[in-house]
Amino acid sequence: MKIVIDARLYGIENMGLGRYLVSLIDELKKTEDTEFNFVIILRKKYFNELKLPSNFKKICLDIRHYSVLEQILLPFILYREKPDLVHFPHFNMPVFYFGKYVVTIHDMLMHKFKGVSSTTLPYPLYQIKRFFYSVVFKHAVVRSRLIFVPTKAVAKELIENFKVKMSKIRVTYEGVDKKFIDEFVGIENLYVRYNLSGKYVMYCGNSYPHKNLTLVLDSIKYLEKKGIKDFIFLVVSPRNNFRQKLEQEARRMGLEDRVIFLDFVPDRDLASLMHYSLAYVFPSLSEGFGLPGLEAIAAGTLLLASDIPVFREVYQNSCFYFNPQDPKDLARIIISVLEMKDNERKRKIESAQELLKRYSWSDMTKIVINSYNEVLIG
Repeated sequence: MKIVIDARLYGIENMGLGRYLVSLIDELKKTEDTEFNFVIILRKKYFNELKLPSNFKKICLDIRHYSVLEQILLPFILYREKPDLVHFPHFNMPVFYFGKYVVTIHDMLMHKFKGVSSTTLPYPLYQIKRFFYSVVFKHAVVRSRLIFVPTKAVAKELIENFKVKMSKIRVTYEGVDKKFIDEFVGIENLYVRYNLSGKYVMYCGNSYPHKNLTLVLDSIKYLEKKGIKDFIFLVVSPRNNFRQKLEQEARRMGLEDRVIFLDFVPDRDLASLMHYSLAYVFPSLSEGFGLPGLEAIAAGTLLLASDIPVFREVYQNSCFYFNPQDPKDLARIIISVLEMKDNERKRKIESAQELLKRYSWSDMTKIVINSYNEVLIG
């Protein structure tokens, strides 16, 4: 049976979506002795780099996701390949493809966060973009045979917004790649490489408004007024208009020396930065899963997370929760982290790491493969 996967977002530079595809394909590569033949659609970089087993075929389609071209060209490739099933790992499927497919819906963020604050586009272009997003998203959900979601929280939102039956949804919790935490870089080398010094709390991810990073700036400013200045905030985030706005806000607040920005960081360095941090701060107003929080726990640091349903589902009692609307609440927790004794810190981290046993890319992929079979047989 031939299964096509649109993996144009493959690669950790594409953040959570890219890591999802990397981990899914890594696990699927172990299925060489099965009846499946996989066709992986990739952009040029990974088409040349990615090595695959004999039951895999690569196709190069070097066009951007969310583009008009993907809506025009991708259906031609799919119809030419004549797959038994297509897996779209994101909602951006071509609306003119009418074959059998499954889709992964990672979150409902664009349904929840609307308006000019959520975009850098002029308002008329933003309205056009939202219209096409709504059309494509609805097609992806309604016409799919099954929908993969990373949490029950996302499943609940899908059901509420699209009246999807739970029988059509499969919850596929994600995991932490053991290679991510195999070996840490020495702290001296790390500090020199990234021009760091002293203690820091950190965040890694995009700087979109729903990530709520200004709350951390407000907390730092509040602590500064109380005379607490012995740490910095390290932000690892792609350079774009949203990050530029955050940098401008930090300067406006007089925090340019307290907030350090880094661009793309390789996995080994990222895990090491997490390992040596005081804590990983995850102040989001909404998420689909929250993989960086699990990675931070695996790397051996404390997790400070906003008190939202999806984080309660995923992290359970393995982190410190704060009100994402109250910078003083986050400041209170940062103070407790700064004052924490080494033995208490070690105990809390080791206790939190027990949570990781619940999450596995291998287990996720088993559910995906079983679902492929379910759709193909049914």
